Order: sequence, then C-alpha cells, then structure tokens
Amino acid sequence: MDKAHTNRIIEVDEITSGKYENNVFSFCRKKKQIDIFPFELQGPNAYYKYKHHFDNGNWHELIARIPALASSSHYRRETLNTWGESVKQVIEEAIQEGRLNGKYEKDGSIYDVKVVWINN
Repeated sequence: MDKAHTNRIIEVDEITSGKYENNVFSFCRKKKQIDIFPFELQGPNAYYKYKHHFDNGNWHELIARIPALASSSHYRRETLNTWGESVKQVIEEAIQEGRLNGKYEKDGSIYDVKVVWINN
C-alpha cells in the first residue's frame, strides 16, 4: 500500500531560545511557537521547563539537516549569548536556503515539507 503524501508549508519568522546551554531552540511565527509536524512542541523535560522544539535530547536531528551546527555545538569559545545568537543565524540561513525542506515521515504518511523564512 502506498503511503499518503501531504504537502505542507511552514512559515517561520523568529527563532527563540530559553536556555542556550542545553541547545533549547524554538521556531515561531507571529510571536507564537509553531506546533505542527515536523516541528511539534516537546517538553517540559529535563532540559527545559517550557515547551520547545530542540534541545540536547534531539539536537542531532537538527544537525543532520544543518551540518554547520555541528561545528557550532560548543559555546566555550564565545560567550553563551554570542554563541546562541550565532546558532540562530545559522538556522535562519538554513531555512532561507531550503535545508529544512524535504520529506518527513510520521504514522505511515509522508509529508513534503517546505519551511519558509518570513521577513518581518
């Protein structure tokens, strides 16, 4: 049986972080966290007490799509805030370049996802 295909466009206009030291980052649109597959909210958990998208527990998933983050994964060379802002910039550029676009699978369905950066 063929898997169902769904096209999905996700608009992002902000990347936020509540706790840089645990790689806690979220994608937002119009000041609200996005909560749609493949960017469903997780948490609270051991890494952060509020809902978010990525943390130390699943950071590898983001690195798989944005390999440049692997070299940015240690903030010891910079201040924590400078490091966090640079990570947000790398993620924004990846969205603009289409590196988060692709096929994502969930519950037997395939989602063709396009992630679009919206300038405010």
